Amino acid sequence: MARLAQIVDGKVTNVIVGKAADFPDHVQTDRGNIGDTYDGTDFIPPAPVPPPPNPRMSVGDFLDRLELNEQIALKKASRTDDTVDTMLENLKMRDTINLESVTAITMRDYLLSIAPVGTGQTVLTAARITEIFTP
Repeated sequence: MARLAQIVDGKVTNVIVGKAADFPDHVQTDRGNIGDTYDGTDFIPPAPVPPPPNPRMSVGDFLDRLELNEQIALKKASRTDDTVDTMLENLKMRDTINLESVTAITMRDYLLSIAPVGTGQTVLTAARITEIFTP
């Protein structure tokens, strides 16, 4: 019995154990795995999938995502908008923020609902809000 790889369009689609004579369209191998690319000689594994970005970060790292003019826009907005003021106070009390938490999603959605935040050079746009809150 031999280890046999089925190749379809240059990719290993199946690996079985059987008699090579019974499966003439398979390649005998001791290395190929499902998902590998086969170039006629070598089996090449697919590139590893990078892990998803970590949604947790320090509040400092989160605030570093904001440009100075965007920080100013939020500070100015907090003077007249109790919700924005509460958001900034909430951040001051934390060491970390999870961008997938209910709190962060609520912050993002509120800021999007009032975007653009600020005027002139001190403005935080909807596109930037989305970018800032993406892990």
